[in-house]
Amino acid sequence: MISNQIKISVIIPCYNQGLFLKEACDSLINQNFTDFEVIIVNDGSIDETEKIALNICNEDSRFSYYSKENGGLSSARNFGLKHASGNFIQFLDSDDKLDKNKFKVSIDFLNKNKIDIVITDFLRFKSKNGKEKKVRFDLNKQIINYESVLLKWDIEFAIPIHCALFSKNIIGDIQFEENL
Repeated sequence: MISNQIKISVIIPCYNQGLFLKEACDSLINQNFTDFEVIIVNDGSIDETEKIALNICNEDSRFSYYSKENGGLSSARNFGLKHASGNFIQFLDSDDKLDKNKFKVSIDFLNKNKIDIVITDFLRFKSKNGKEKKVRFDLNKQIINYESVLLKWDIEFAIPIHCALFSKNIIGDIQFEENL
């Protein structure tokens, strides 16, 4: 697969995280790879999420906004999956951000290795002083299959879901468990 055949759908579930949403979206706007769409799913927020999301959508046509009744994180992610048109899926929580090279590095790796999932490293910031705290995770120690990566991410894997870029083909009709 060559990079001009790749379109990434970024799904951002948001529940009362309007304060962080602009920074998360700016990290997408600043990507070196630009063929993506962003699906912001407002999961029943009562803060400024809608206003902030609509402003972002008005400034960049790659962003779309949906509002739904609160159903939880899994429900919002599933909603986003139904509206995704890209052939790769990037989940991004509204209080996280991506390095500007995330998509380009991931796509280069996908093209070179002809694989369906790329998992990148991440940094965690200490909230009080804003300093980076490097976190390492050895994926070789985990039993990895597509379903466990998608459905047991926060249970069996100690890395944020935004570290992965998933082929939409491998996601298929898998849905996040909404009653957790």
